[in-house]
Amino acid sequence: MTYARQKNDTKIMTDTVEKINHNIYPKVPRDQQLVLKSSLLRIRWNMSDKWDETLLWMEEHFSEYLNLPFPENYNAIKEAYNILEILARKNKLGKFKRLFFKTIPFMGESKVIIGEHIDSLPDYCIFERCYWENELVFLSKIRRSNDQNITLLEFYKRYFKHMINIKDINYEYKNYMLAMEKDIDIADECMGGIRGTTNRDVINYLKDTMKEHLHIAVKEISKFENHPNLNSFFIRISMYSLFLGDKDVSIDFFYKFKESNENINHYSKWIRDYYIFLKDYHAQ
Repeated sequence: MTYARQKNDTKIMTDTVEKINHNIYPKVPRDQQLVLKSSLLRIRWNMSDKWDETLLWMEEHFSEYLNLPFPENYNAIKEAYNILEILARKNKLGKFKRLFFKTIPFMGESKVIIGEHIDSLPDYCIFERCYWENELVFLSKIRRSNDQNITLLEFYKRYFKHMINIKDINYEYKNYMLAMEKDIDIADECMGGIRGTTNRDVINYLKDTMKEHLHIAVKEISKFENHPNLNSFFIRISMYSLFLGDKDVSIDFFYKFKESNENINHYSKWIRDYYIFLKDYHAQ
C-alpha cells in the first residue's frame, strides 16, 4: 500500500484492498474482521472508492462494534465518525445521518473510559499517555458542538490549554520534535477556527495564538535539520504562514519540502491538498 501510494497508483491500491477483502478478511476472527473493515474505510475514503459501501456495512454491524473491547471499539468507531463529520460539515450526510447520530453519544461517553485508561498508565508510558491526552482534545470538539453553554472563546482557551499541557509533557521528557509538532497543531486548529467564525473577538484571539505558536515552530524546526519527519511540517508551516499573510516564510518552507525530493503521495489527503494549493499559489 505504501509503494502504491508513493507511486500514486490507484489501481494497485484498489487491487490490494480487494485482495485483503477476499483473501485475508474471511480467515481472521470476527473481532479482527470488524477492525479490518474500519481500517479499510479510511483507505477507501482517500481513494474515493467504495467508502460509502463500507460505511453502510459498519452501520449494519454497529452493535458488534459497540461490543468490541476498548480501545478497539473506540478506534474503529472513530474512523467512521471522522468521515461522517466531514460529510456533516458539507451537508452531505444523506443516508448516513442515522449512523452519524449513533456515533456521537459513543464518542462523548468515551471520554470517561479514556480518562480512566490514562490514570491506569505507568508514568513511563509517555507516548501512550500523550496519545490518549490528544484523544481527549479531539473529544472536546464533539462536546463543544453539542454544548452551547460554553462560549466559543472560552472553549478555545480551554482547548489550547490542554494542547499546551501535552506539549509540556513532551518537552519535559525531551521529546522536542513532538513538542514542536503540538505548536504546529495549534496553528492548524487556529486556522480552522478562524475560517469557521465571524466573531471578531474569537478571530483576534485565534490569530494571536496562531502567530505565537507558528513563530515557536519556525524557530524550533531549525534544530532538527535533515530529519525525515520534518517534510510534512514544511508543508504545514508554509500553509499557515501564507494564511497569516507571510508569503516569504511560506515560499521558503514550501521549497524546503521541494528540495527534500519527498513524494507528496506518501502523505495524507489533507497534506496533499495543502501541497496542491501551495504549488498553484506559488507558481503564480
